[in-house]
Amino acid sequence: MRASCTSPAPTTSRLTWRLCLVGSAFTSMLLLGCRGGFSGRDGGQGACPTADAGVLRIPGVAAVKVEPTTDGSLLVLSESVNSIVPGRRILSKMTWRGELTFQYVGGIPLDNVIDFAQHPSGEISVALAQESMYSLVRLSPSGQALHRTDIEDVLLEFDPQLIGYKWPEAMDTIRVRAMGEEAVVAARSIANEAILLRYGYSQDGGFLQRWRTLVEPAMTYRWTVTTASFDALEQDTGRFGVFLDLDEGGNAYVAIPASERVVLQHNERLGDTLQWKDATRLLFGDLILTRVSPEGQRVFTRLVGSEREDEFHGLRVMGGSVFLVGRTRVDEDPGNLYDGLIASYDKESGEPRFIQALPFDRGDVLYDLAFGQDGNLIAVGSCGWTQNPQGASVSEASQKLLFLLDREGGVVERKTLPEGPRHNLLRSVTTDGGSVITGGFENGPGTHSGDQDSTQIKADLFVAKIPLDGPAR
Repeated sequence: MRASCTSPAPTTSRLTWRLCLVGSAFTSMLLLGCRGGFSGRDGGQGACPTADAGVLRIPGVAAVKVEPTTDGSLLVLSESVNSIVPGRRILSKMTWRGELTFQYVGGIPLDNVIDFAQHPSGEISVALAQESMYSLVRLSPSGQALHRTDIEDVLLEFDPQLIGYKWPEAMDTIRVRAMGEEAVVAARSIANEAILLRYGYSQDGGFLQRWRTLVEPAMTYRWTVTTASFDALEQDTGRFGVFLDLDEGGNAYVAIPASERVVLQHNERLGDTLQWKDATRLLFGDLILTRVSPEGQRVFTRLVGSEREDEFHGLRVMGGSVFLVGRTRVDEDPGNLYDGLIASYDKESGEPRFIQALPFDRGDVLYDLAFGQDGNLIAVGSCGWTQNPQGASVSEASQKLLFLLDREGGVVERKTLPEGPRHNLLRSVTTDGGSVITGGFENGPGTHSGDQDSTQIKADLFVAKIPLDGPAR
């Protein structure tokens, strides 16, 4: 049964999300006591968070990443949704009834929580961005800040070419993964370098940088910004991001979005011979994927993607493969422009295993991937939207997408999820025993939803725990 967004959650301490303007370009989110409803940007009363049958909804924000904790709680990285500029992010630990354990918004006013990683001890490493520097913070399981270190080896200075655009605030320009109690960080600099760093950690001394490896050299980008009110599917901002995951041996897999110009600069400065596909019409499409050893040595670099126009949103290392998910262009019909895309590469050599387009309903996109039961895969994203074939305009209407795949990329089963209004998108998926936990948003905007009315640039957080009915076949 779908939870009502107008009734308060059955909790001992009711919660609400308040969006507060910080400066001229940023917003932050604060969970406050809910006494009569949600207090939005206009001060009006609405709904408290609602929870029903394994579904958690919170109005006014979107889930970016969700993970279960060892004590049965949930870590939620959430983001405000406001116009073309990506919003502020915060990290919250809560129960499945919406009861808040802690909320971390950073230690200084301009901190923005971009990513997090859980360690075996239950402590959490958090990657932060400010206007001029990245930082790494260690949190206790209860949310207490234990140590902080500034990442001085990745230069961030305001670029005059990005006037009006607070790069890298709330874009995925820094990622963190746990290697036992240590942390591995991949970050993009203001010069568009991709840099990988490994940090040791101790309770007494905090973080200690073990090594730094340049994965991608400095390069110039052709900068374009949509004239619309919202960057649906991160088509503009995604090119500045970085992907990172680790295998069980501590090898790191780092990838950045590529264009013909990026590939040429990569080859010139690193001496590689990557071949760009001339057929592509996107400014950015395939990925440059690099494996780095636990000691910080580059092992291989590959240009990965299909022969079509691709756009990637997720990278996961599972078993012996590096998996990539996103979308691929298959038609010129606005109603069938893109199919979902999954690609698999051998993690030892980088050679392709399979690249599979996955059609569901009109426009399809995949955002994340996890291991399901018996080693099968679980993918999430969105379907049912349309897009202008001559531009980046994405429709408002769409559906949540969650399905099981076999290890060769074949669809086994699509799971039914409760739908919300307007744009629906799942951005994160993981497993917890025999269940799947996924998070994203509903009631989100399309590319032009706020062109005439900026109050339509909004979304409501959606997180669900879905039992898997036995092994996928």
